[in-house]
Amino acid sequence: MPRQKPRIVVITIREDENAAVVSRVSELGFYPGKHRTYKLRSVDHRTKGSYPIAIFRATEQGPNKAQNVARNAIEDLDPEFIVLAGIAGGVPSKEFTLGDVVVATRLHDFLPDAPPQLINQGGPMTNRVQDLVTLLPALEKDLAGWQSPENIKTPRPAVIMADKAFYGEDAWQKKTKESLEFHLLQQKRADPIVTARAVAPPVAISLRTLRS
Repeated sequence: MPRQKPRIVVITIREDENAAVVSRVSELGFYPGKHRTYKLRSVDHRTKGSYPIAIFRATEQGPNKAQNVARNAIEDLDPEFIVLAGIAGGVPSKEFTLGDVVVATRLHDFLPDAPPQLINQGGPMTNRVQDLVTLLPALEKDLAGWQSPENIKTPRPAVIMADKAFYGEDAWQKKTKESLEFHLLQQKRADPIVTARAVAPPVAISLRTLRS
């Protein structure tokens, strides 16, 4: 059992998201924490060999479950970064698409069907995350090519646009269809991007307990 605690925790929600993450990294075994047992994997670094990460899947969706999982991971591992991989409870949008990486600059609560509540809600990220955000422009050269098909190695999944594939209220279905058509059918932007933005639940609730 490796003695070094993983510096990064990757949380997934869906089973297929968890399988996709696990399939891309090397197996090291398991890491038993006080609250959870984590899949311990190794990620290759471009210049520094490899380092361990802990992967854990939340068994249920929802902000309360996400918050519990994040709190357990923090108490078990005291990680420097938490990554929420997958759709992350994303709202259909023409701004972001499948594969995009969003580095959180701040945590906000956005209430459903209401204007964003930006006052006295959430807070700034840790100093380590803030450093990463400010360095992103300087890292563009080092990051070049990460989004190429050769590096991602997985084609975009096929999208079924039939009406029966959508559910929820009419306005939600309409927004989802428009976003999918914009990104996947009209192909306004084929490659994923890295950007820094404020994030909202369940990401915000999941990460709120990180210590600064």
